[in-house]
Amino acid sequence: MWGENATEVVKLETKLRSHQITEKQLSNTIKQTAESLKQAKLAEQQRTSEIAKAAQKLQDLKGKEEQLQASTAKMNAQYELQKTKLGANASETEKLRLKIDHLGNQHTIAAEKVRNYQQQFDQAKRKYGENSNEVKRYETKLLEARAAEQQLKNQIDVTNKSLKEQESVTRRAGQALDAAGSKMKSAG
Repeated sequence: MWGENATEVVKLETKLRSHQITEKQLSNTIKQTAESLKQAKLAEQQRTSEIAKAAQKLQDLKGKEEQLQASTAKMNAQYELQKTKLGANASETEKLRLKIDHLGNQHTIAAEKVRNYQQQFDQAKRKYGENSNEVKRYETKLLEARAAEQQLKNQIDVTNKSLKEQESVTRRAGQALDAAGSKMKSAG
């Protein structure tokens, strides 16, 4: 049995071992592929979950945006009512103070809008991806809100300057009247 067949047996044993090694390698590759698929599936589920969370947060922020728009409209209506109540007899100082209060309130809401649009922009990037058209729209809204906030700040600065000038004019006029009154008392 060991004679002629011994060489054949050795060859067959070698082939068997080679096939066993190949089978083990394939088994390991299948396990690795299965694990990779499992990881990919988990990553996709997590991404889907993050997209869903971003979409929900985006909806919440859009609701907040609508509330801010409504607050702005209400505040503007209140300002117009107060301005009308002041009427034509109001002093320039009173009108400027009312305007400053109104601009301050508008600026506060504008700052909230900027924060809201920044959050919308961040959530849109998570939901749609960095370079999507949707993200570009949110970025444009954010830039416009920042510009509006800056314009309000500039208006506040100009109005404050006008108020200081008006108060200075009023103070000088008061001093002139006091001086004229003193002269009248001295003369009379």
